[in-house]
Amino acid sequence: PRMQRLIYAINAIRRPEVMIAAGVFCGDTFISNAGAAVGPGAVYRARSLLGLEINPAEAERAERNMRKIDPSGLARVVTSDAVGFCDSWDDEIDLLYLDADGDGGRGKAIYLEITHKAWDKMPAGALLLAHNSINSMREMKDYLAFVRDPANCRASINVVIDSEGLEVSIK
Repeated sequence: PRMQRLIYAINAIRRPEVMIAAGVFCGDTFISNAGAAVGPGAVYRARSLLGLEINPAEAERAERNMRKIDPSGLARVVTSDAVGFCDSWDDEIDLLYLDADGDGGRGKAIYLEITHKAWDKMPAGALLLAHNSINSMREMKDYLAFVRDPANCRASINVVIDSEGLEVSIK
C-alpha cells in the first residue's frame, strides 16, 4: 500500500537513530517504519526501534511478524501502554509514529497525550508521524492544533496519500 511505502521512505530518508511506534497492532506499519533499518530493505543501521502495543496477543503477533524480516532483534515489539512508556523512556526519540487508540472512547485523541509524554525526549528536528489524519481528524483535532502551531513544530503537513492520511510534523 502507498501509505506503507511512504512511511518506509520517510524513515529511509530521515534515518532515525531511535524510533518509537505507538499502537502497532499486528505490526504492518511498524515493519514499514523499521524496515528502512533492518531486514532485506535496510538502508541504514538504527540504535533502537521499538513498537508498542497494549494488547498482549497483538504485541506477540507483531513481534512474530517482525522476526520474519529482522531475525537480529534490533526492531522489537513490546507490550506496553504508550503513554506510560514514553513518560518513563530515558533516551532521545528521533521519530515518533502514532497509531494508538485510547480507551474510554478517546480513540486517536490519545495522540496528544502520548506526544506530551515524549516531547522532552524529542530533539529539535525530530519527526512525528500521525496515522489517520483524514479519517480520524475530529478525534485528532487537539493533536493537529498542537503540531500545526509554529510555537511547537517548525512544520506540519497532512499528507493525503489514501483515505486515512498521515500528518507529518517536524519539531
